[in-house]
Amino acid sequence: MSITRWSRALGLLTALVSLEACSGDTTSPADVDARRQRSRVASVTLTPQAATIAAGGSIQLATTVRNAYGDVLSGRTVTWSVAGDAYAVVSGTGMVQGRAAGIAYVMAWVEGKADTTVITVTASNVAPPPPAPLPAPVASVTISPQTASVNVGATVQLVATLRDAGGNVLTGRAISWSSSSGAIAMVAGTGLVTGVLGGVTTVTATSEGRTATAIVTVTTPLAPPTSFREPAGYSAIVDRLFNSKATDGADRGTGSFPLRSGGSEGWDGAEWSYANISIAQDSTAPNGGAQSVMRFAYPAHTVPAGTTYAPGTAQTQGFSSAVHGYLRYRKLYVRFWFKLGTGFQNHPAGMKLMFFRSNEPNGLKFEPIIGIHGQPGAAGLHFNLQGTQDNGRGDLMPNAGTGTDVNNLKLNTWYLVEVQLEMNSAYGVANGILRGWLNGVQVFNYGDIRYLRDGAAYVWNNVHVVPTWGGQGGTIQQSWSWYLDQLYASGAP
Repeated sequence: MSITRWSRALGLLTALVSLEACSGDTTSPADVDARRQRSRVASVTLTPQAATIAAGGSIQLATTVRNAYGDVLSGRTVTWSVAGDAYAVVSGTGMVQGRAAGIAYVMAWVEGKADTTVITVTASNVAPPPPAPLPAPVASVTISPQTASVNVGATVQLVATLRDAGGNVLTGRAISWSSSSGAIAMVAGTGLVTGVLGGVTTVTATSEGRTATAIVTVTTPLAPPTSFREPAGYSAIVDRLFNSKATDGADRGTGSFPLRSGGSEGWDGAEWSYANISIAQDSTAPNGGAQSVMRFAYPAHTVPAGTTYAPGTAQTQGFSSAVHGYLRYRKLYVRFWFKLGTGFQNHPAGMKLMFFRSNEPNGLKFEPIIGIHGQPGAAGLHFNLQGTQDNGRGDLMPNAGTGTDVNNLKLNTWYLVEVQLEMNSAYGVANGILRGWLNGVQVFNYGDIRYLRDGAAYVWNNVHVVPTWGGQGGTIQQSWSWYLDQLYASGAP
């Protein structure tokens, strides 16, 4: 190539380079540097620059970030620190909290730039609240009731009361419940006990290491009897259900015998006025599902020496000569249900339940008694031939069977008692009859009784409920009751 051609090519290349340069970025280096300066943090300012707060008080600090031109920059991350953190602390948002009297220096950092605020902390004018007192520990636990009875499948509620050493009732504490025999009764965490199987179990309530116990007796309810031992040919005299205290006969079962009023037979209404004789409601009562029963209450007290205690005048059911003929009832059948309640306390002299009385116009009488004997360690049924020719014979104990509770009656358990009495044929002849059944099982069978006290023509003309405790004084340690339901009587010549 000639020199002329090289010259022309070089000129063309120079023109192309100049054209390319004109079409690209025309920003000068000075402009680029100015742009960078505007985005850079040049200063950080804290507001306020100084503040005073009380210990426990607080104050919010604010930061202003600027570039070298004085423009405010936003969206920058602020890092906080404090010198003198024994006096104040700062959060990640600039909230300062006073701790104790003194001076702290709070600093805010943004991209290497910082500012400082002086915080003076003064003593608090408000006394700090006292620490909450420690809860009083449980010193004692009691369960109410301490003894309870429940049928299989039924429930009874126990309540635990917690107290501190000063006797103050405590609430809101955890209580755990347990039964010594879950096969007999189960207890829920609320103290609700459910009867499972007949027997006795101990239920325990525990709180903070303190415990209390209650004795729970589970009973199997008696099935309504399908038949009774009433002999054939006997005529009904009375059938008392105890649905009310009324003396107008509204709850009499037979409906054919007027209540006593001016000499007619029946219950003496005046005798119902005693406060310790009442109608009670009992869901376990066996009389066909009815729940009303007769209640005899024995309050805790001391009985004077040589005396007895009864809740009131005994309830009398007389068989008047005007209605039935005075010689009609040489044979008598009586049945009733009864239950000894929680806390029952026997007496060494025993307790009377019911007389079967013969009253003569000449004032002479005899009255075999069924009651609870006073033998130690047990409560069992017996008869006493009070006022009869066999008065000195002593108590008649069960002699026909021991397959029931007749010698060891359970508390809170309903028992059906049936009694058959027949006068002896003549004075001095030992052929009078006394038979007795407990829950349908014969337990008394005597055929050698001398009831007649002389040659008079005695008849049974009175059933006398006699709730008499003792005979020699004594102390009833705690209040208790016994209960009577459906007293039925019939007789024959």
